[in-house]
Amino acid sequence: SALGAGVRRAGLHQRLGALGQLGRVEIELARKRDARAPWRGDPALSGGGVLMDLGPAALDLAELLAGPLQQIRMLDADRLQRAEVEDAMCLETAHCGGAITSIHLSWNEAEERLLARCWGERGELVLGGARSTLRATDARVYLEAPLDERECRGALLRALLERRLER
Repeated sequence: SALGAGVRRAGLHQRLGALGQLGRVEIELARKRDARAPWRGDPALSGGGVLMDLGPAALDLAELLAGPLQQIRMLDADRLQRAEVEDAMCLETAHCGGAITSIHLSWNEAEERLLARCWGERGELVLGGARSTLRATDARVYLEAPLDERECRGALLRALLERRLER
């Protein structure tokens, strides 16, 4: 996904401080997947649906952006493809610093969507799509960087692996 890569590539770990106290984060990871595929649609083989596939990356990203997780709540799950496993899910996480993250995961989108938005008391950070932007509440733009999707996916995986190795 382009999200963590945007964070890493632009050095946004440090720049997130420009937002002040982080209050809310929204993460959306979506792509087209057949939930009825033999291995993916069988819970005994796959362990579950979209949550097992995209959930770990989304939760790692939530923690990367908003800090250590305190609580995870499942808000909604759907089986729009009428498979045995869920193909869409909404989660909410609470973090030690007080931020709340909303996470939407889906296998039902025609185009891959990778997006994270962070709101703090002094601005907003948007990651993903074709561009990342860090904008202050006074509308000044501190960062606007194009993202290469393939490069970003690799960078996110490296960042998450490094993070797991640090633990």
